[in-house]
Amino acid sequence: LRRLALASPLRVLRRDTPLENRRTLGDYALGLLAISLLMWGYSRDWQLTLAVLAGLAVTVALGLVLALTLLRGGRLVGMRAGSIWRLALAGLQRRGTSNAMQVVIFAMAIMLLLVLVLVRTSLIDDWQTQLPEGTPNHFMINIGPGDVQPVDQMLRAQDIKSEPLYPMIRGRIMAVRGEALPASDDREEGRRQRESNFTWSDTLPEGNRLFAGQWWAPGTDEALVSVEREFAERLGIEVGDTVGFLVGSEPLEARVANLRELDWQSMRPNFFLIFPPRLLADYPATFMTSFYLAPEDKGFLNRFIRQFPTVTVIEMDVVVEQIRTIVQQVSAAIELVLAVILAAGSLVLVAGVQASVDARMHESAILRALGARRSLVLGGLFIEFAALGLFAGLLATVAAELSVYMLQEWVMDMRYTLSPRIWPLGIGAGMLLIGGLGVFSCRRVVSSPPVALLREL
Repeated sequence: LRRLALASPLRVLRRDTPLENRRTLGDYALGLLAISLLMWGYSRDWQLTLAVLAGLAVTVALGLVLALTLLRGGRLVGMRAGSIWRLALAGLQRRGTSNAMQVVIFAMAIMLLLVLVLVRTSLIDDWQTQLPEGTPNHFMINIGPGDVQPVDQMLRAQDIKSEPLYPMIRGRIMAVRGEALPASDDREEGRRQRESNFTWSDTLPEGNRLFAGQWWAPGTDEALVSVEREFAERLGIEVGDTVGFLVGSEPLEARVANLRELDWQSMRPNFFLIFPPRLLADYPATFMTSFYLAPEDKGFLNRFIRQFPTVTVIEMDVVVEQIRTIVQQVSAAIELVLAVILAAGSLVLVAGVQASVDARMHESAILRALGARRSLVLGGLFIEFAALGLFAGLLATVAAELSVYMLQEWVMDMRYTLSPRIWPLGIGAGMLLIGGLGVFSCRRVVSSPPVALLREL
């Protein structure tokens, strides 16, 4: 609407006069900044924000490339009424810029819908299929020292494969290299200083790999600690540094012996900090473990809880189903918003087509006066808009796959798997939606008598 103030009176009286366009890059930059800040404000995750923005950027960039391709391709083909395909391509060339913008708009809307479909139906399933068979799906925590042997015996008696029982002590990191960590209300700083679970072990736990340093000798009396690599990077900890802890109300200081890498998706008990057993021997501890239990053996949990009422059992398969339900509910709400966006894009398409209806009617009148059949003109219109839908659907599908790839590889640390089923869905939706809307908006082009239209020229 702001552009209407720039329109000259001649443009109002003569519709063939182009409307002056003074839109600057600042307008687009302001819109991109607003979208980025809104996405970050809701997600609080720059990686997630960048993943979605990257998909949108690819869609826009490919849309601009497509505009250039349409202009060059149409110029080579030219306007020849003898072929329905050439007629459609010539129509694309004449309105290359506006057509490219329509492709970009619909591609972004369809891309977001496809990403939601993949998140709702595939992301959790892909994660579960990547887990090895027999991966633990239950955790036991708060096992008292006196229950360690009976719990282990009961699991063995039921032939249940479980991980070792690991001791746990709650503690907090207070200082690194003698410098106290500053108190802060910032969430990142609070995460650094929050309480964490400590454990002890004479050997490197299964699934852990040394990244730097050496593991200590069994039975050592030295005050040492092993730190998970990413946790150490957040705190700026290196091998050889001294770290101060608070366990209960008692201070503890240890030297970093090594940094470890571990697989957080193994569903085994994993720890940021591991100490030699003798260093924590005088502190009270509880124990934890994880194990795999088939769905048909769930009755074991009732017997176990009756015998050990103080032990807490976490059913990860139930937790995953709850997460799946929440994701589906949130996705349904977002899909409603995207449906509104898609409807708005459809209205923009209809408005754009209506602006070109007069020119299309005159072109149709000339073609039909030269002997072209009504079916040729109608077919050319459908192919023109279906081609736009094909390009939009193809771009949307590629961008959706890229967004999900970045989500899986960067954010969720999963192995990416291609989703072939969304390709026909995205391309088909684009062709049917844009093709149907375009032909519906141009129905007057083929229904008006050519003689009446030629008299208006």
